[in-house]
Amino acid sequence: MGYWKEQQIIEDENRARGYRVPDHNETYLCLSHFDNQHLINLLTPLSRNGRCSYCGKKTNVIDLADFIETVCARLIEYIGPMDNEGLYLASSFMDDDDDVPGWAKRGPYIAPDNVEYYESEIDVMYDFDLYTDNDALNKDIEDCLYVDGWIRRDPTGLLMKD
Repeated sequence: MGYWKEQQIIEDENRARGYRVPDHNETYLCLSHFDNQHLINLLTPLSRNGRCSYCGKKTNVIDLADFIETVCARLIEYIGPMDNEGLYLASSFMDDDDDVPGWAKRGPYIAPDNVEYYESEIDVMYDFDLYTDNDALNKDIEDCLYVDGWIRRDPTGLLMKD
């Protein structure tokens, strides 16, 4: 198999998963760019002394690749691409001007209207406190995500009672 074919297969796998991991040992970030204490606690054990590629501070830093792998692995436990969630096509249930109570058209699918739905990388970054104070870091995180209609996992599942 040729080089470009292998690259296309890797890109297709990344898109199906919902994110790509950048090259290791190229870019480092410090956790001071984030406000979410749970995120900081999750990532602190992966950090080491170094210089942040975004603000230049010499402090504990984490490789951007490790950051993306760790955060996105947790993220896709909760949300993911709509194509992977077994939703019905909206055209099977509604015309363009129809409404079905309790349901909403999400892209080509129909899903419960109270389920979290994300149309862009920025939506995901804001909702999960991944948006930072640094524009270059935000762009690098955004470039690693492939969000084109993400929704909560098992959106039609019944809620469990305590």
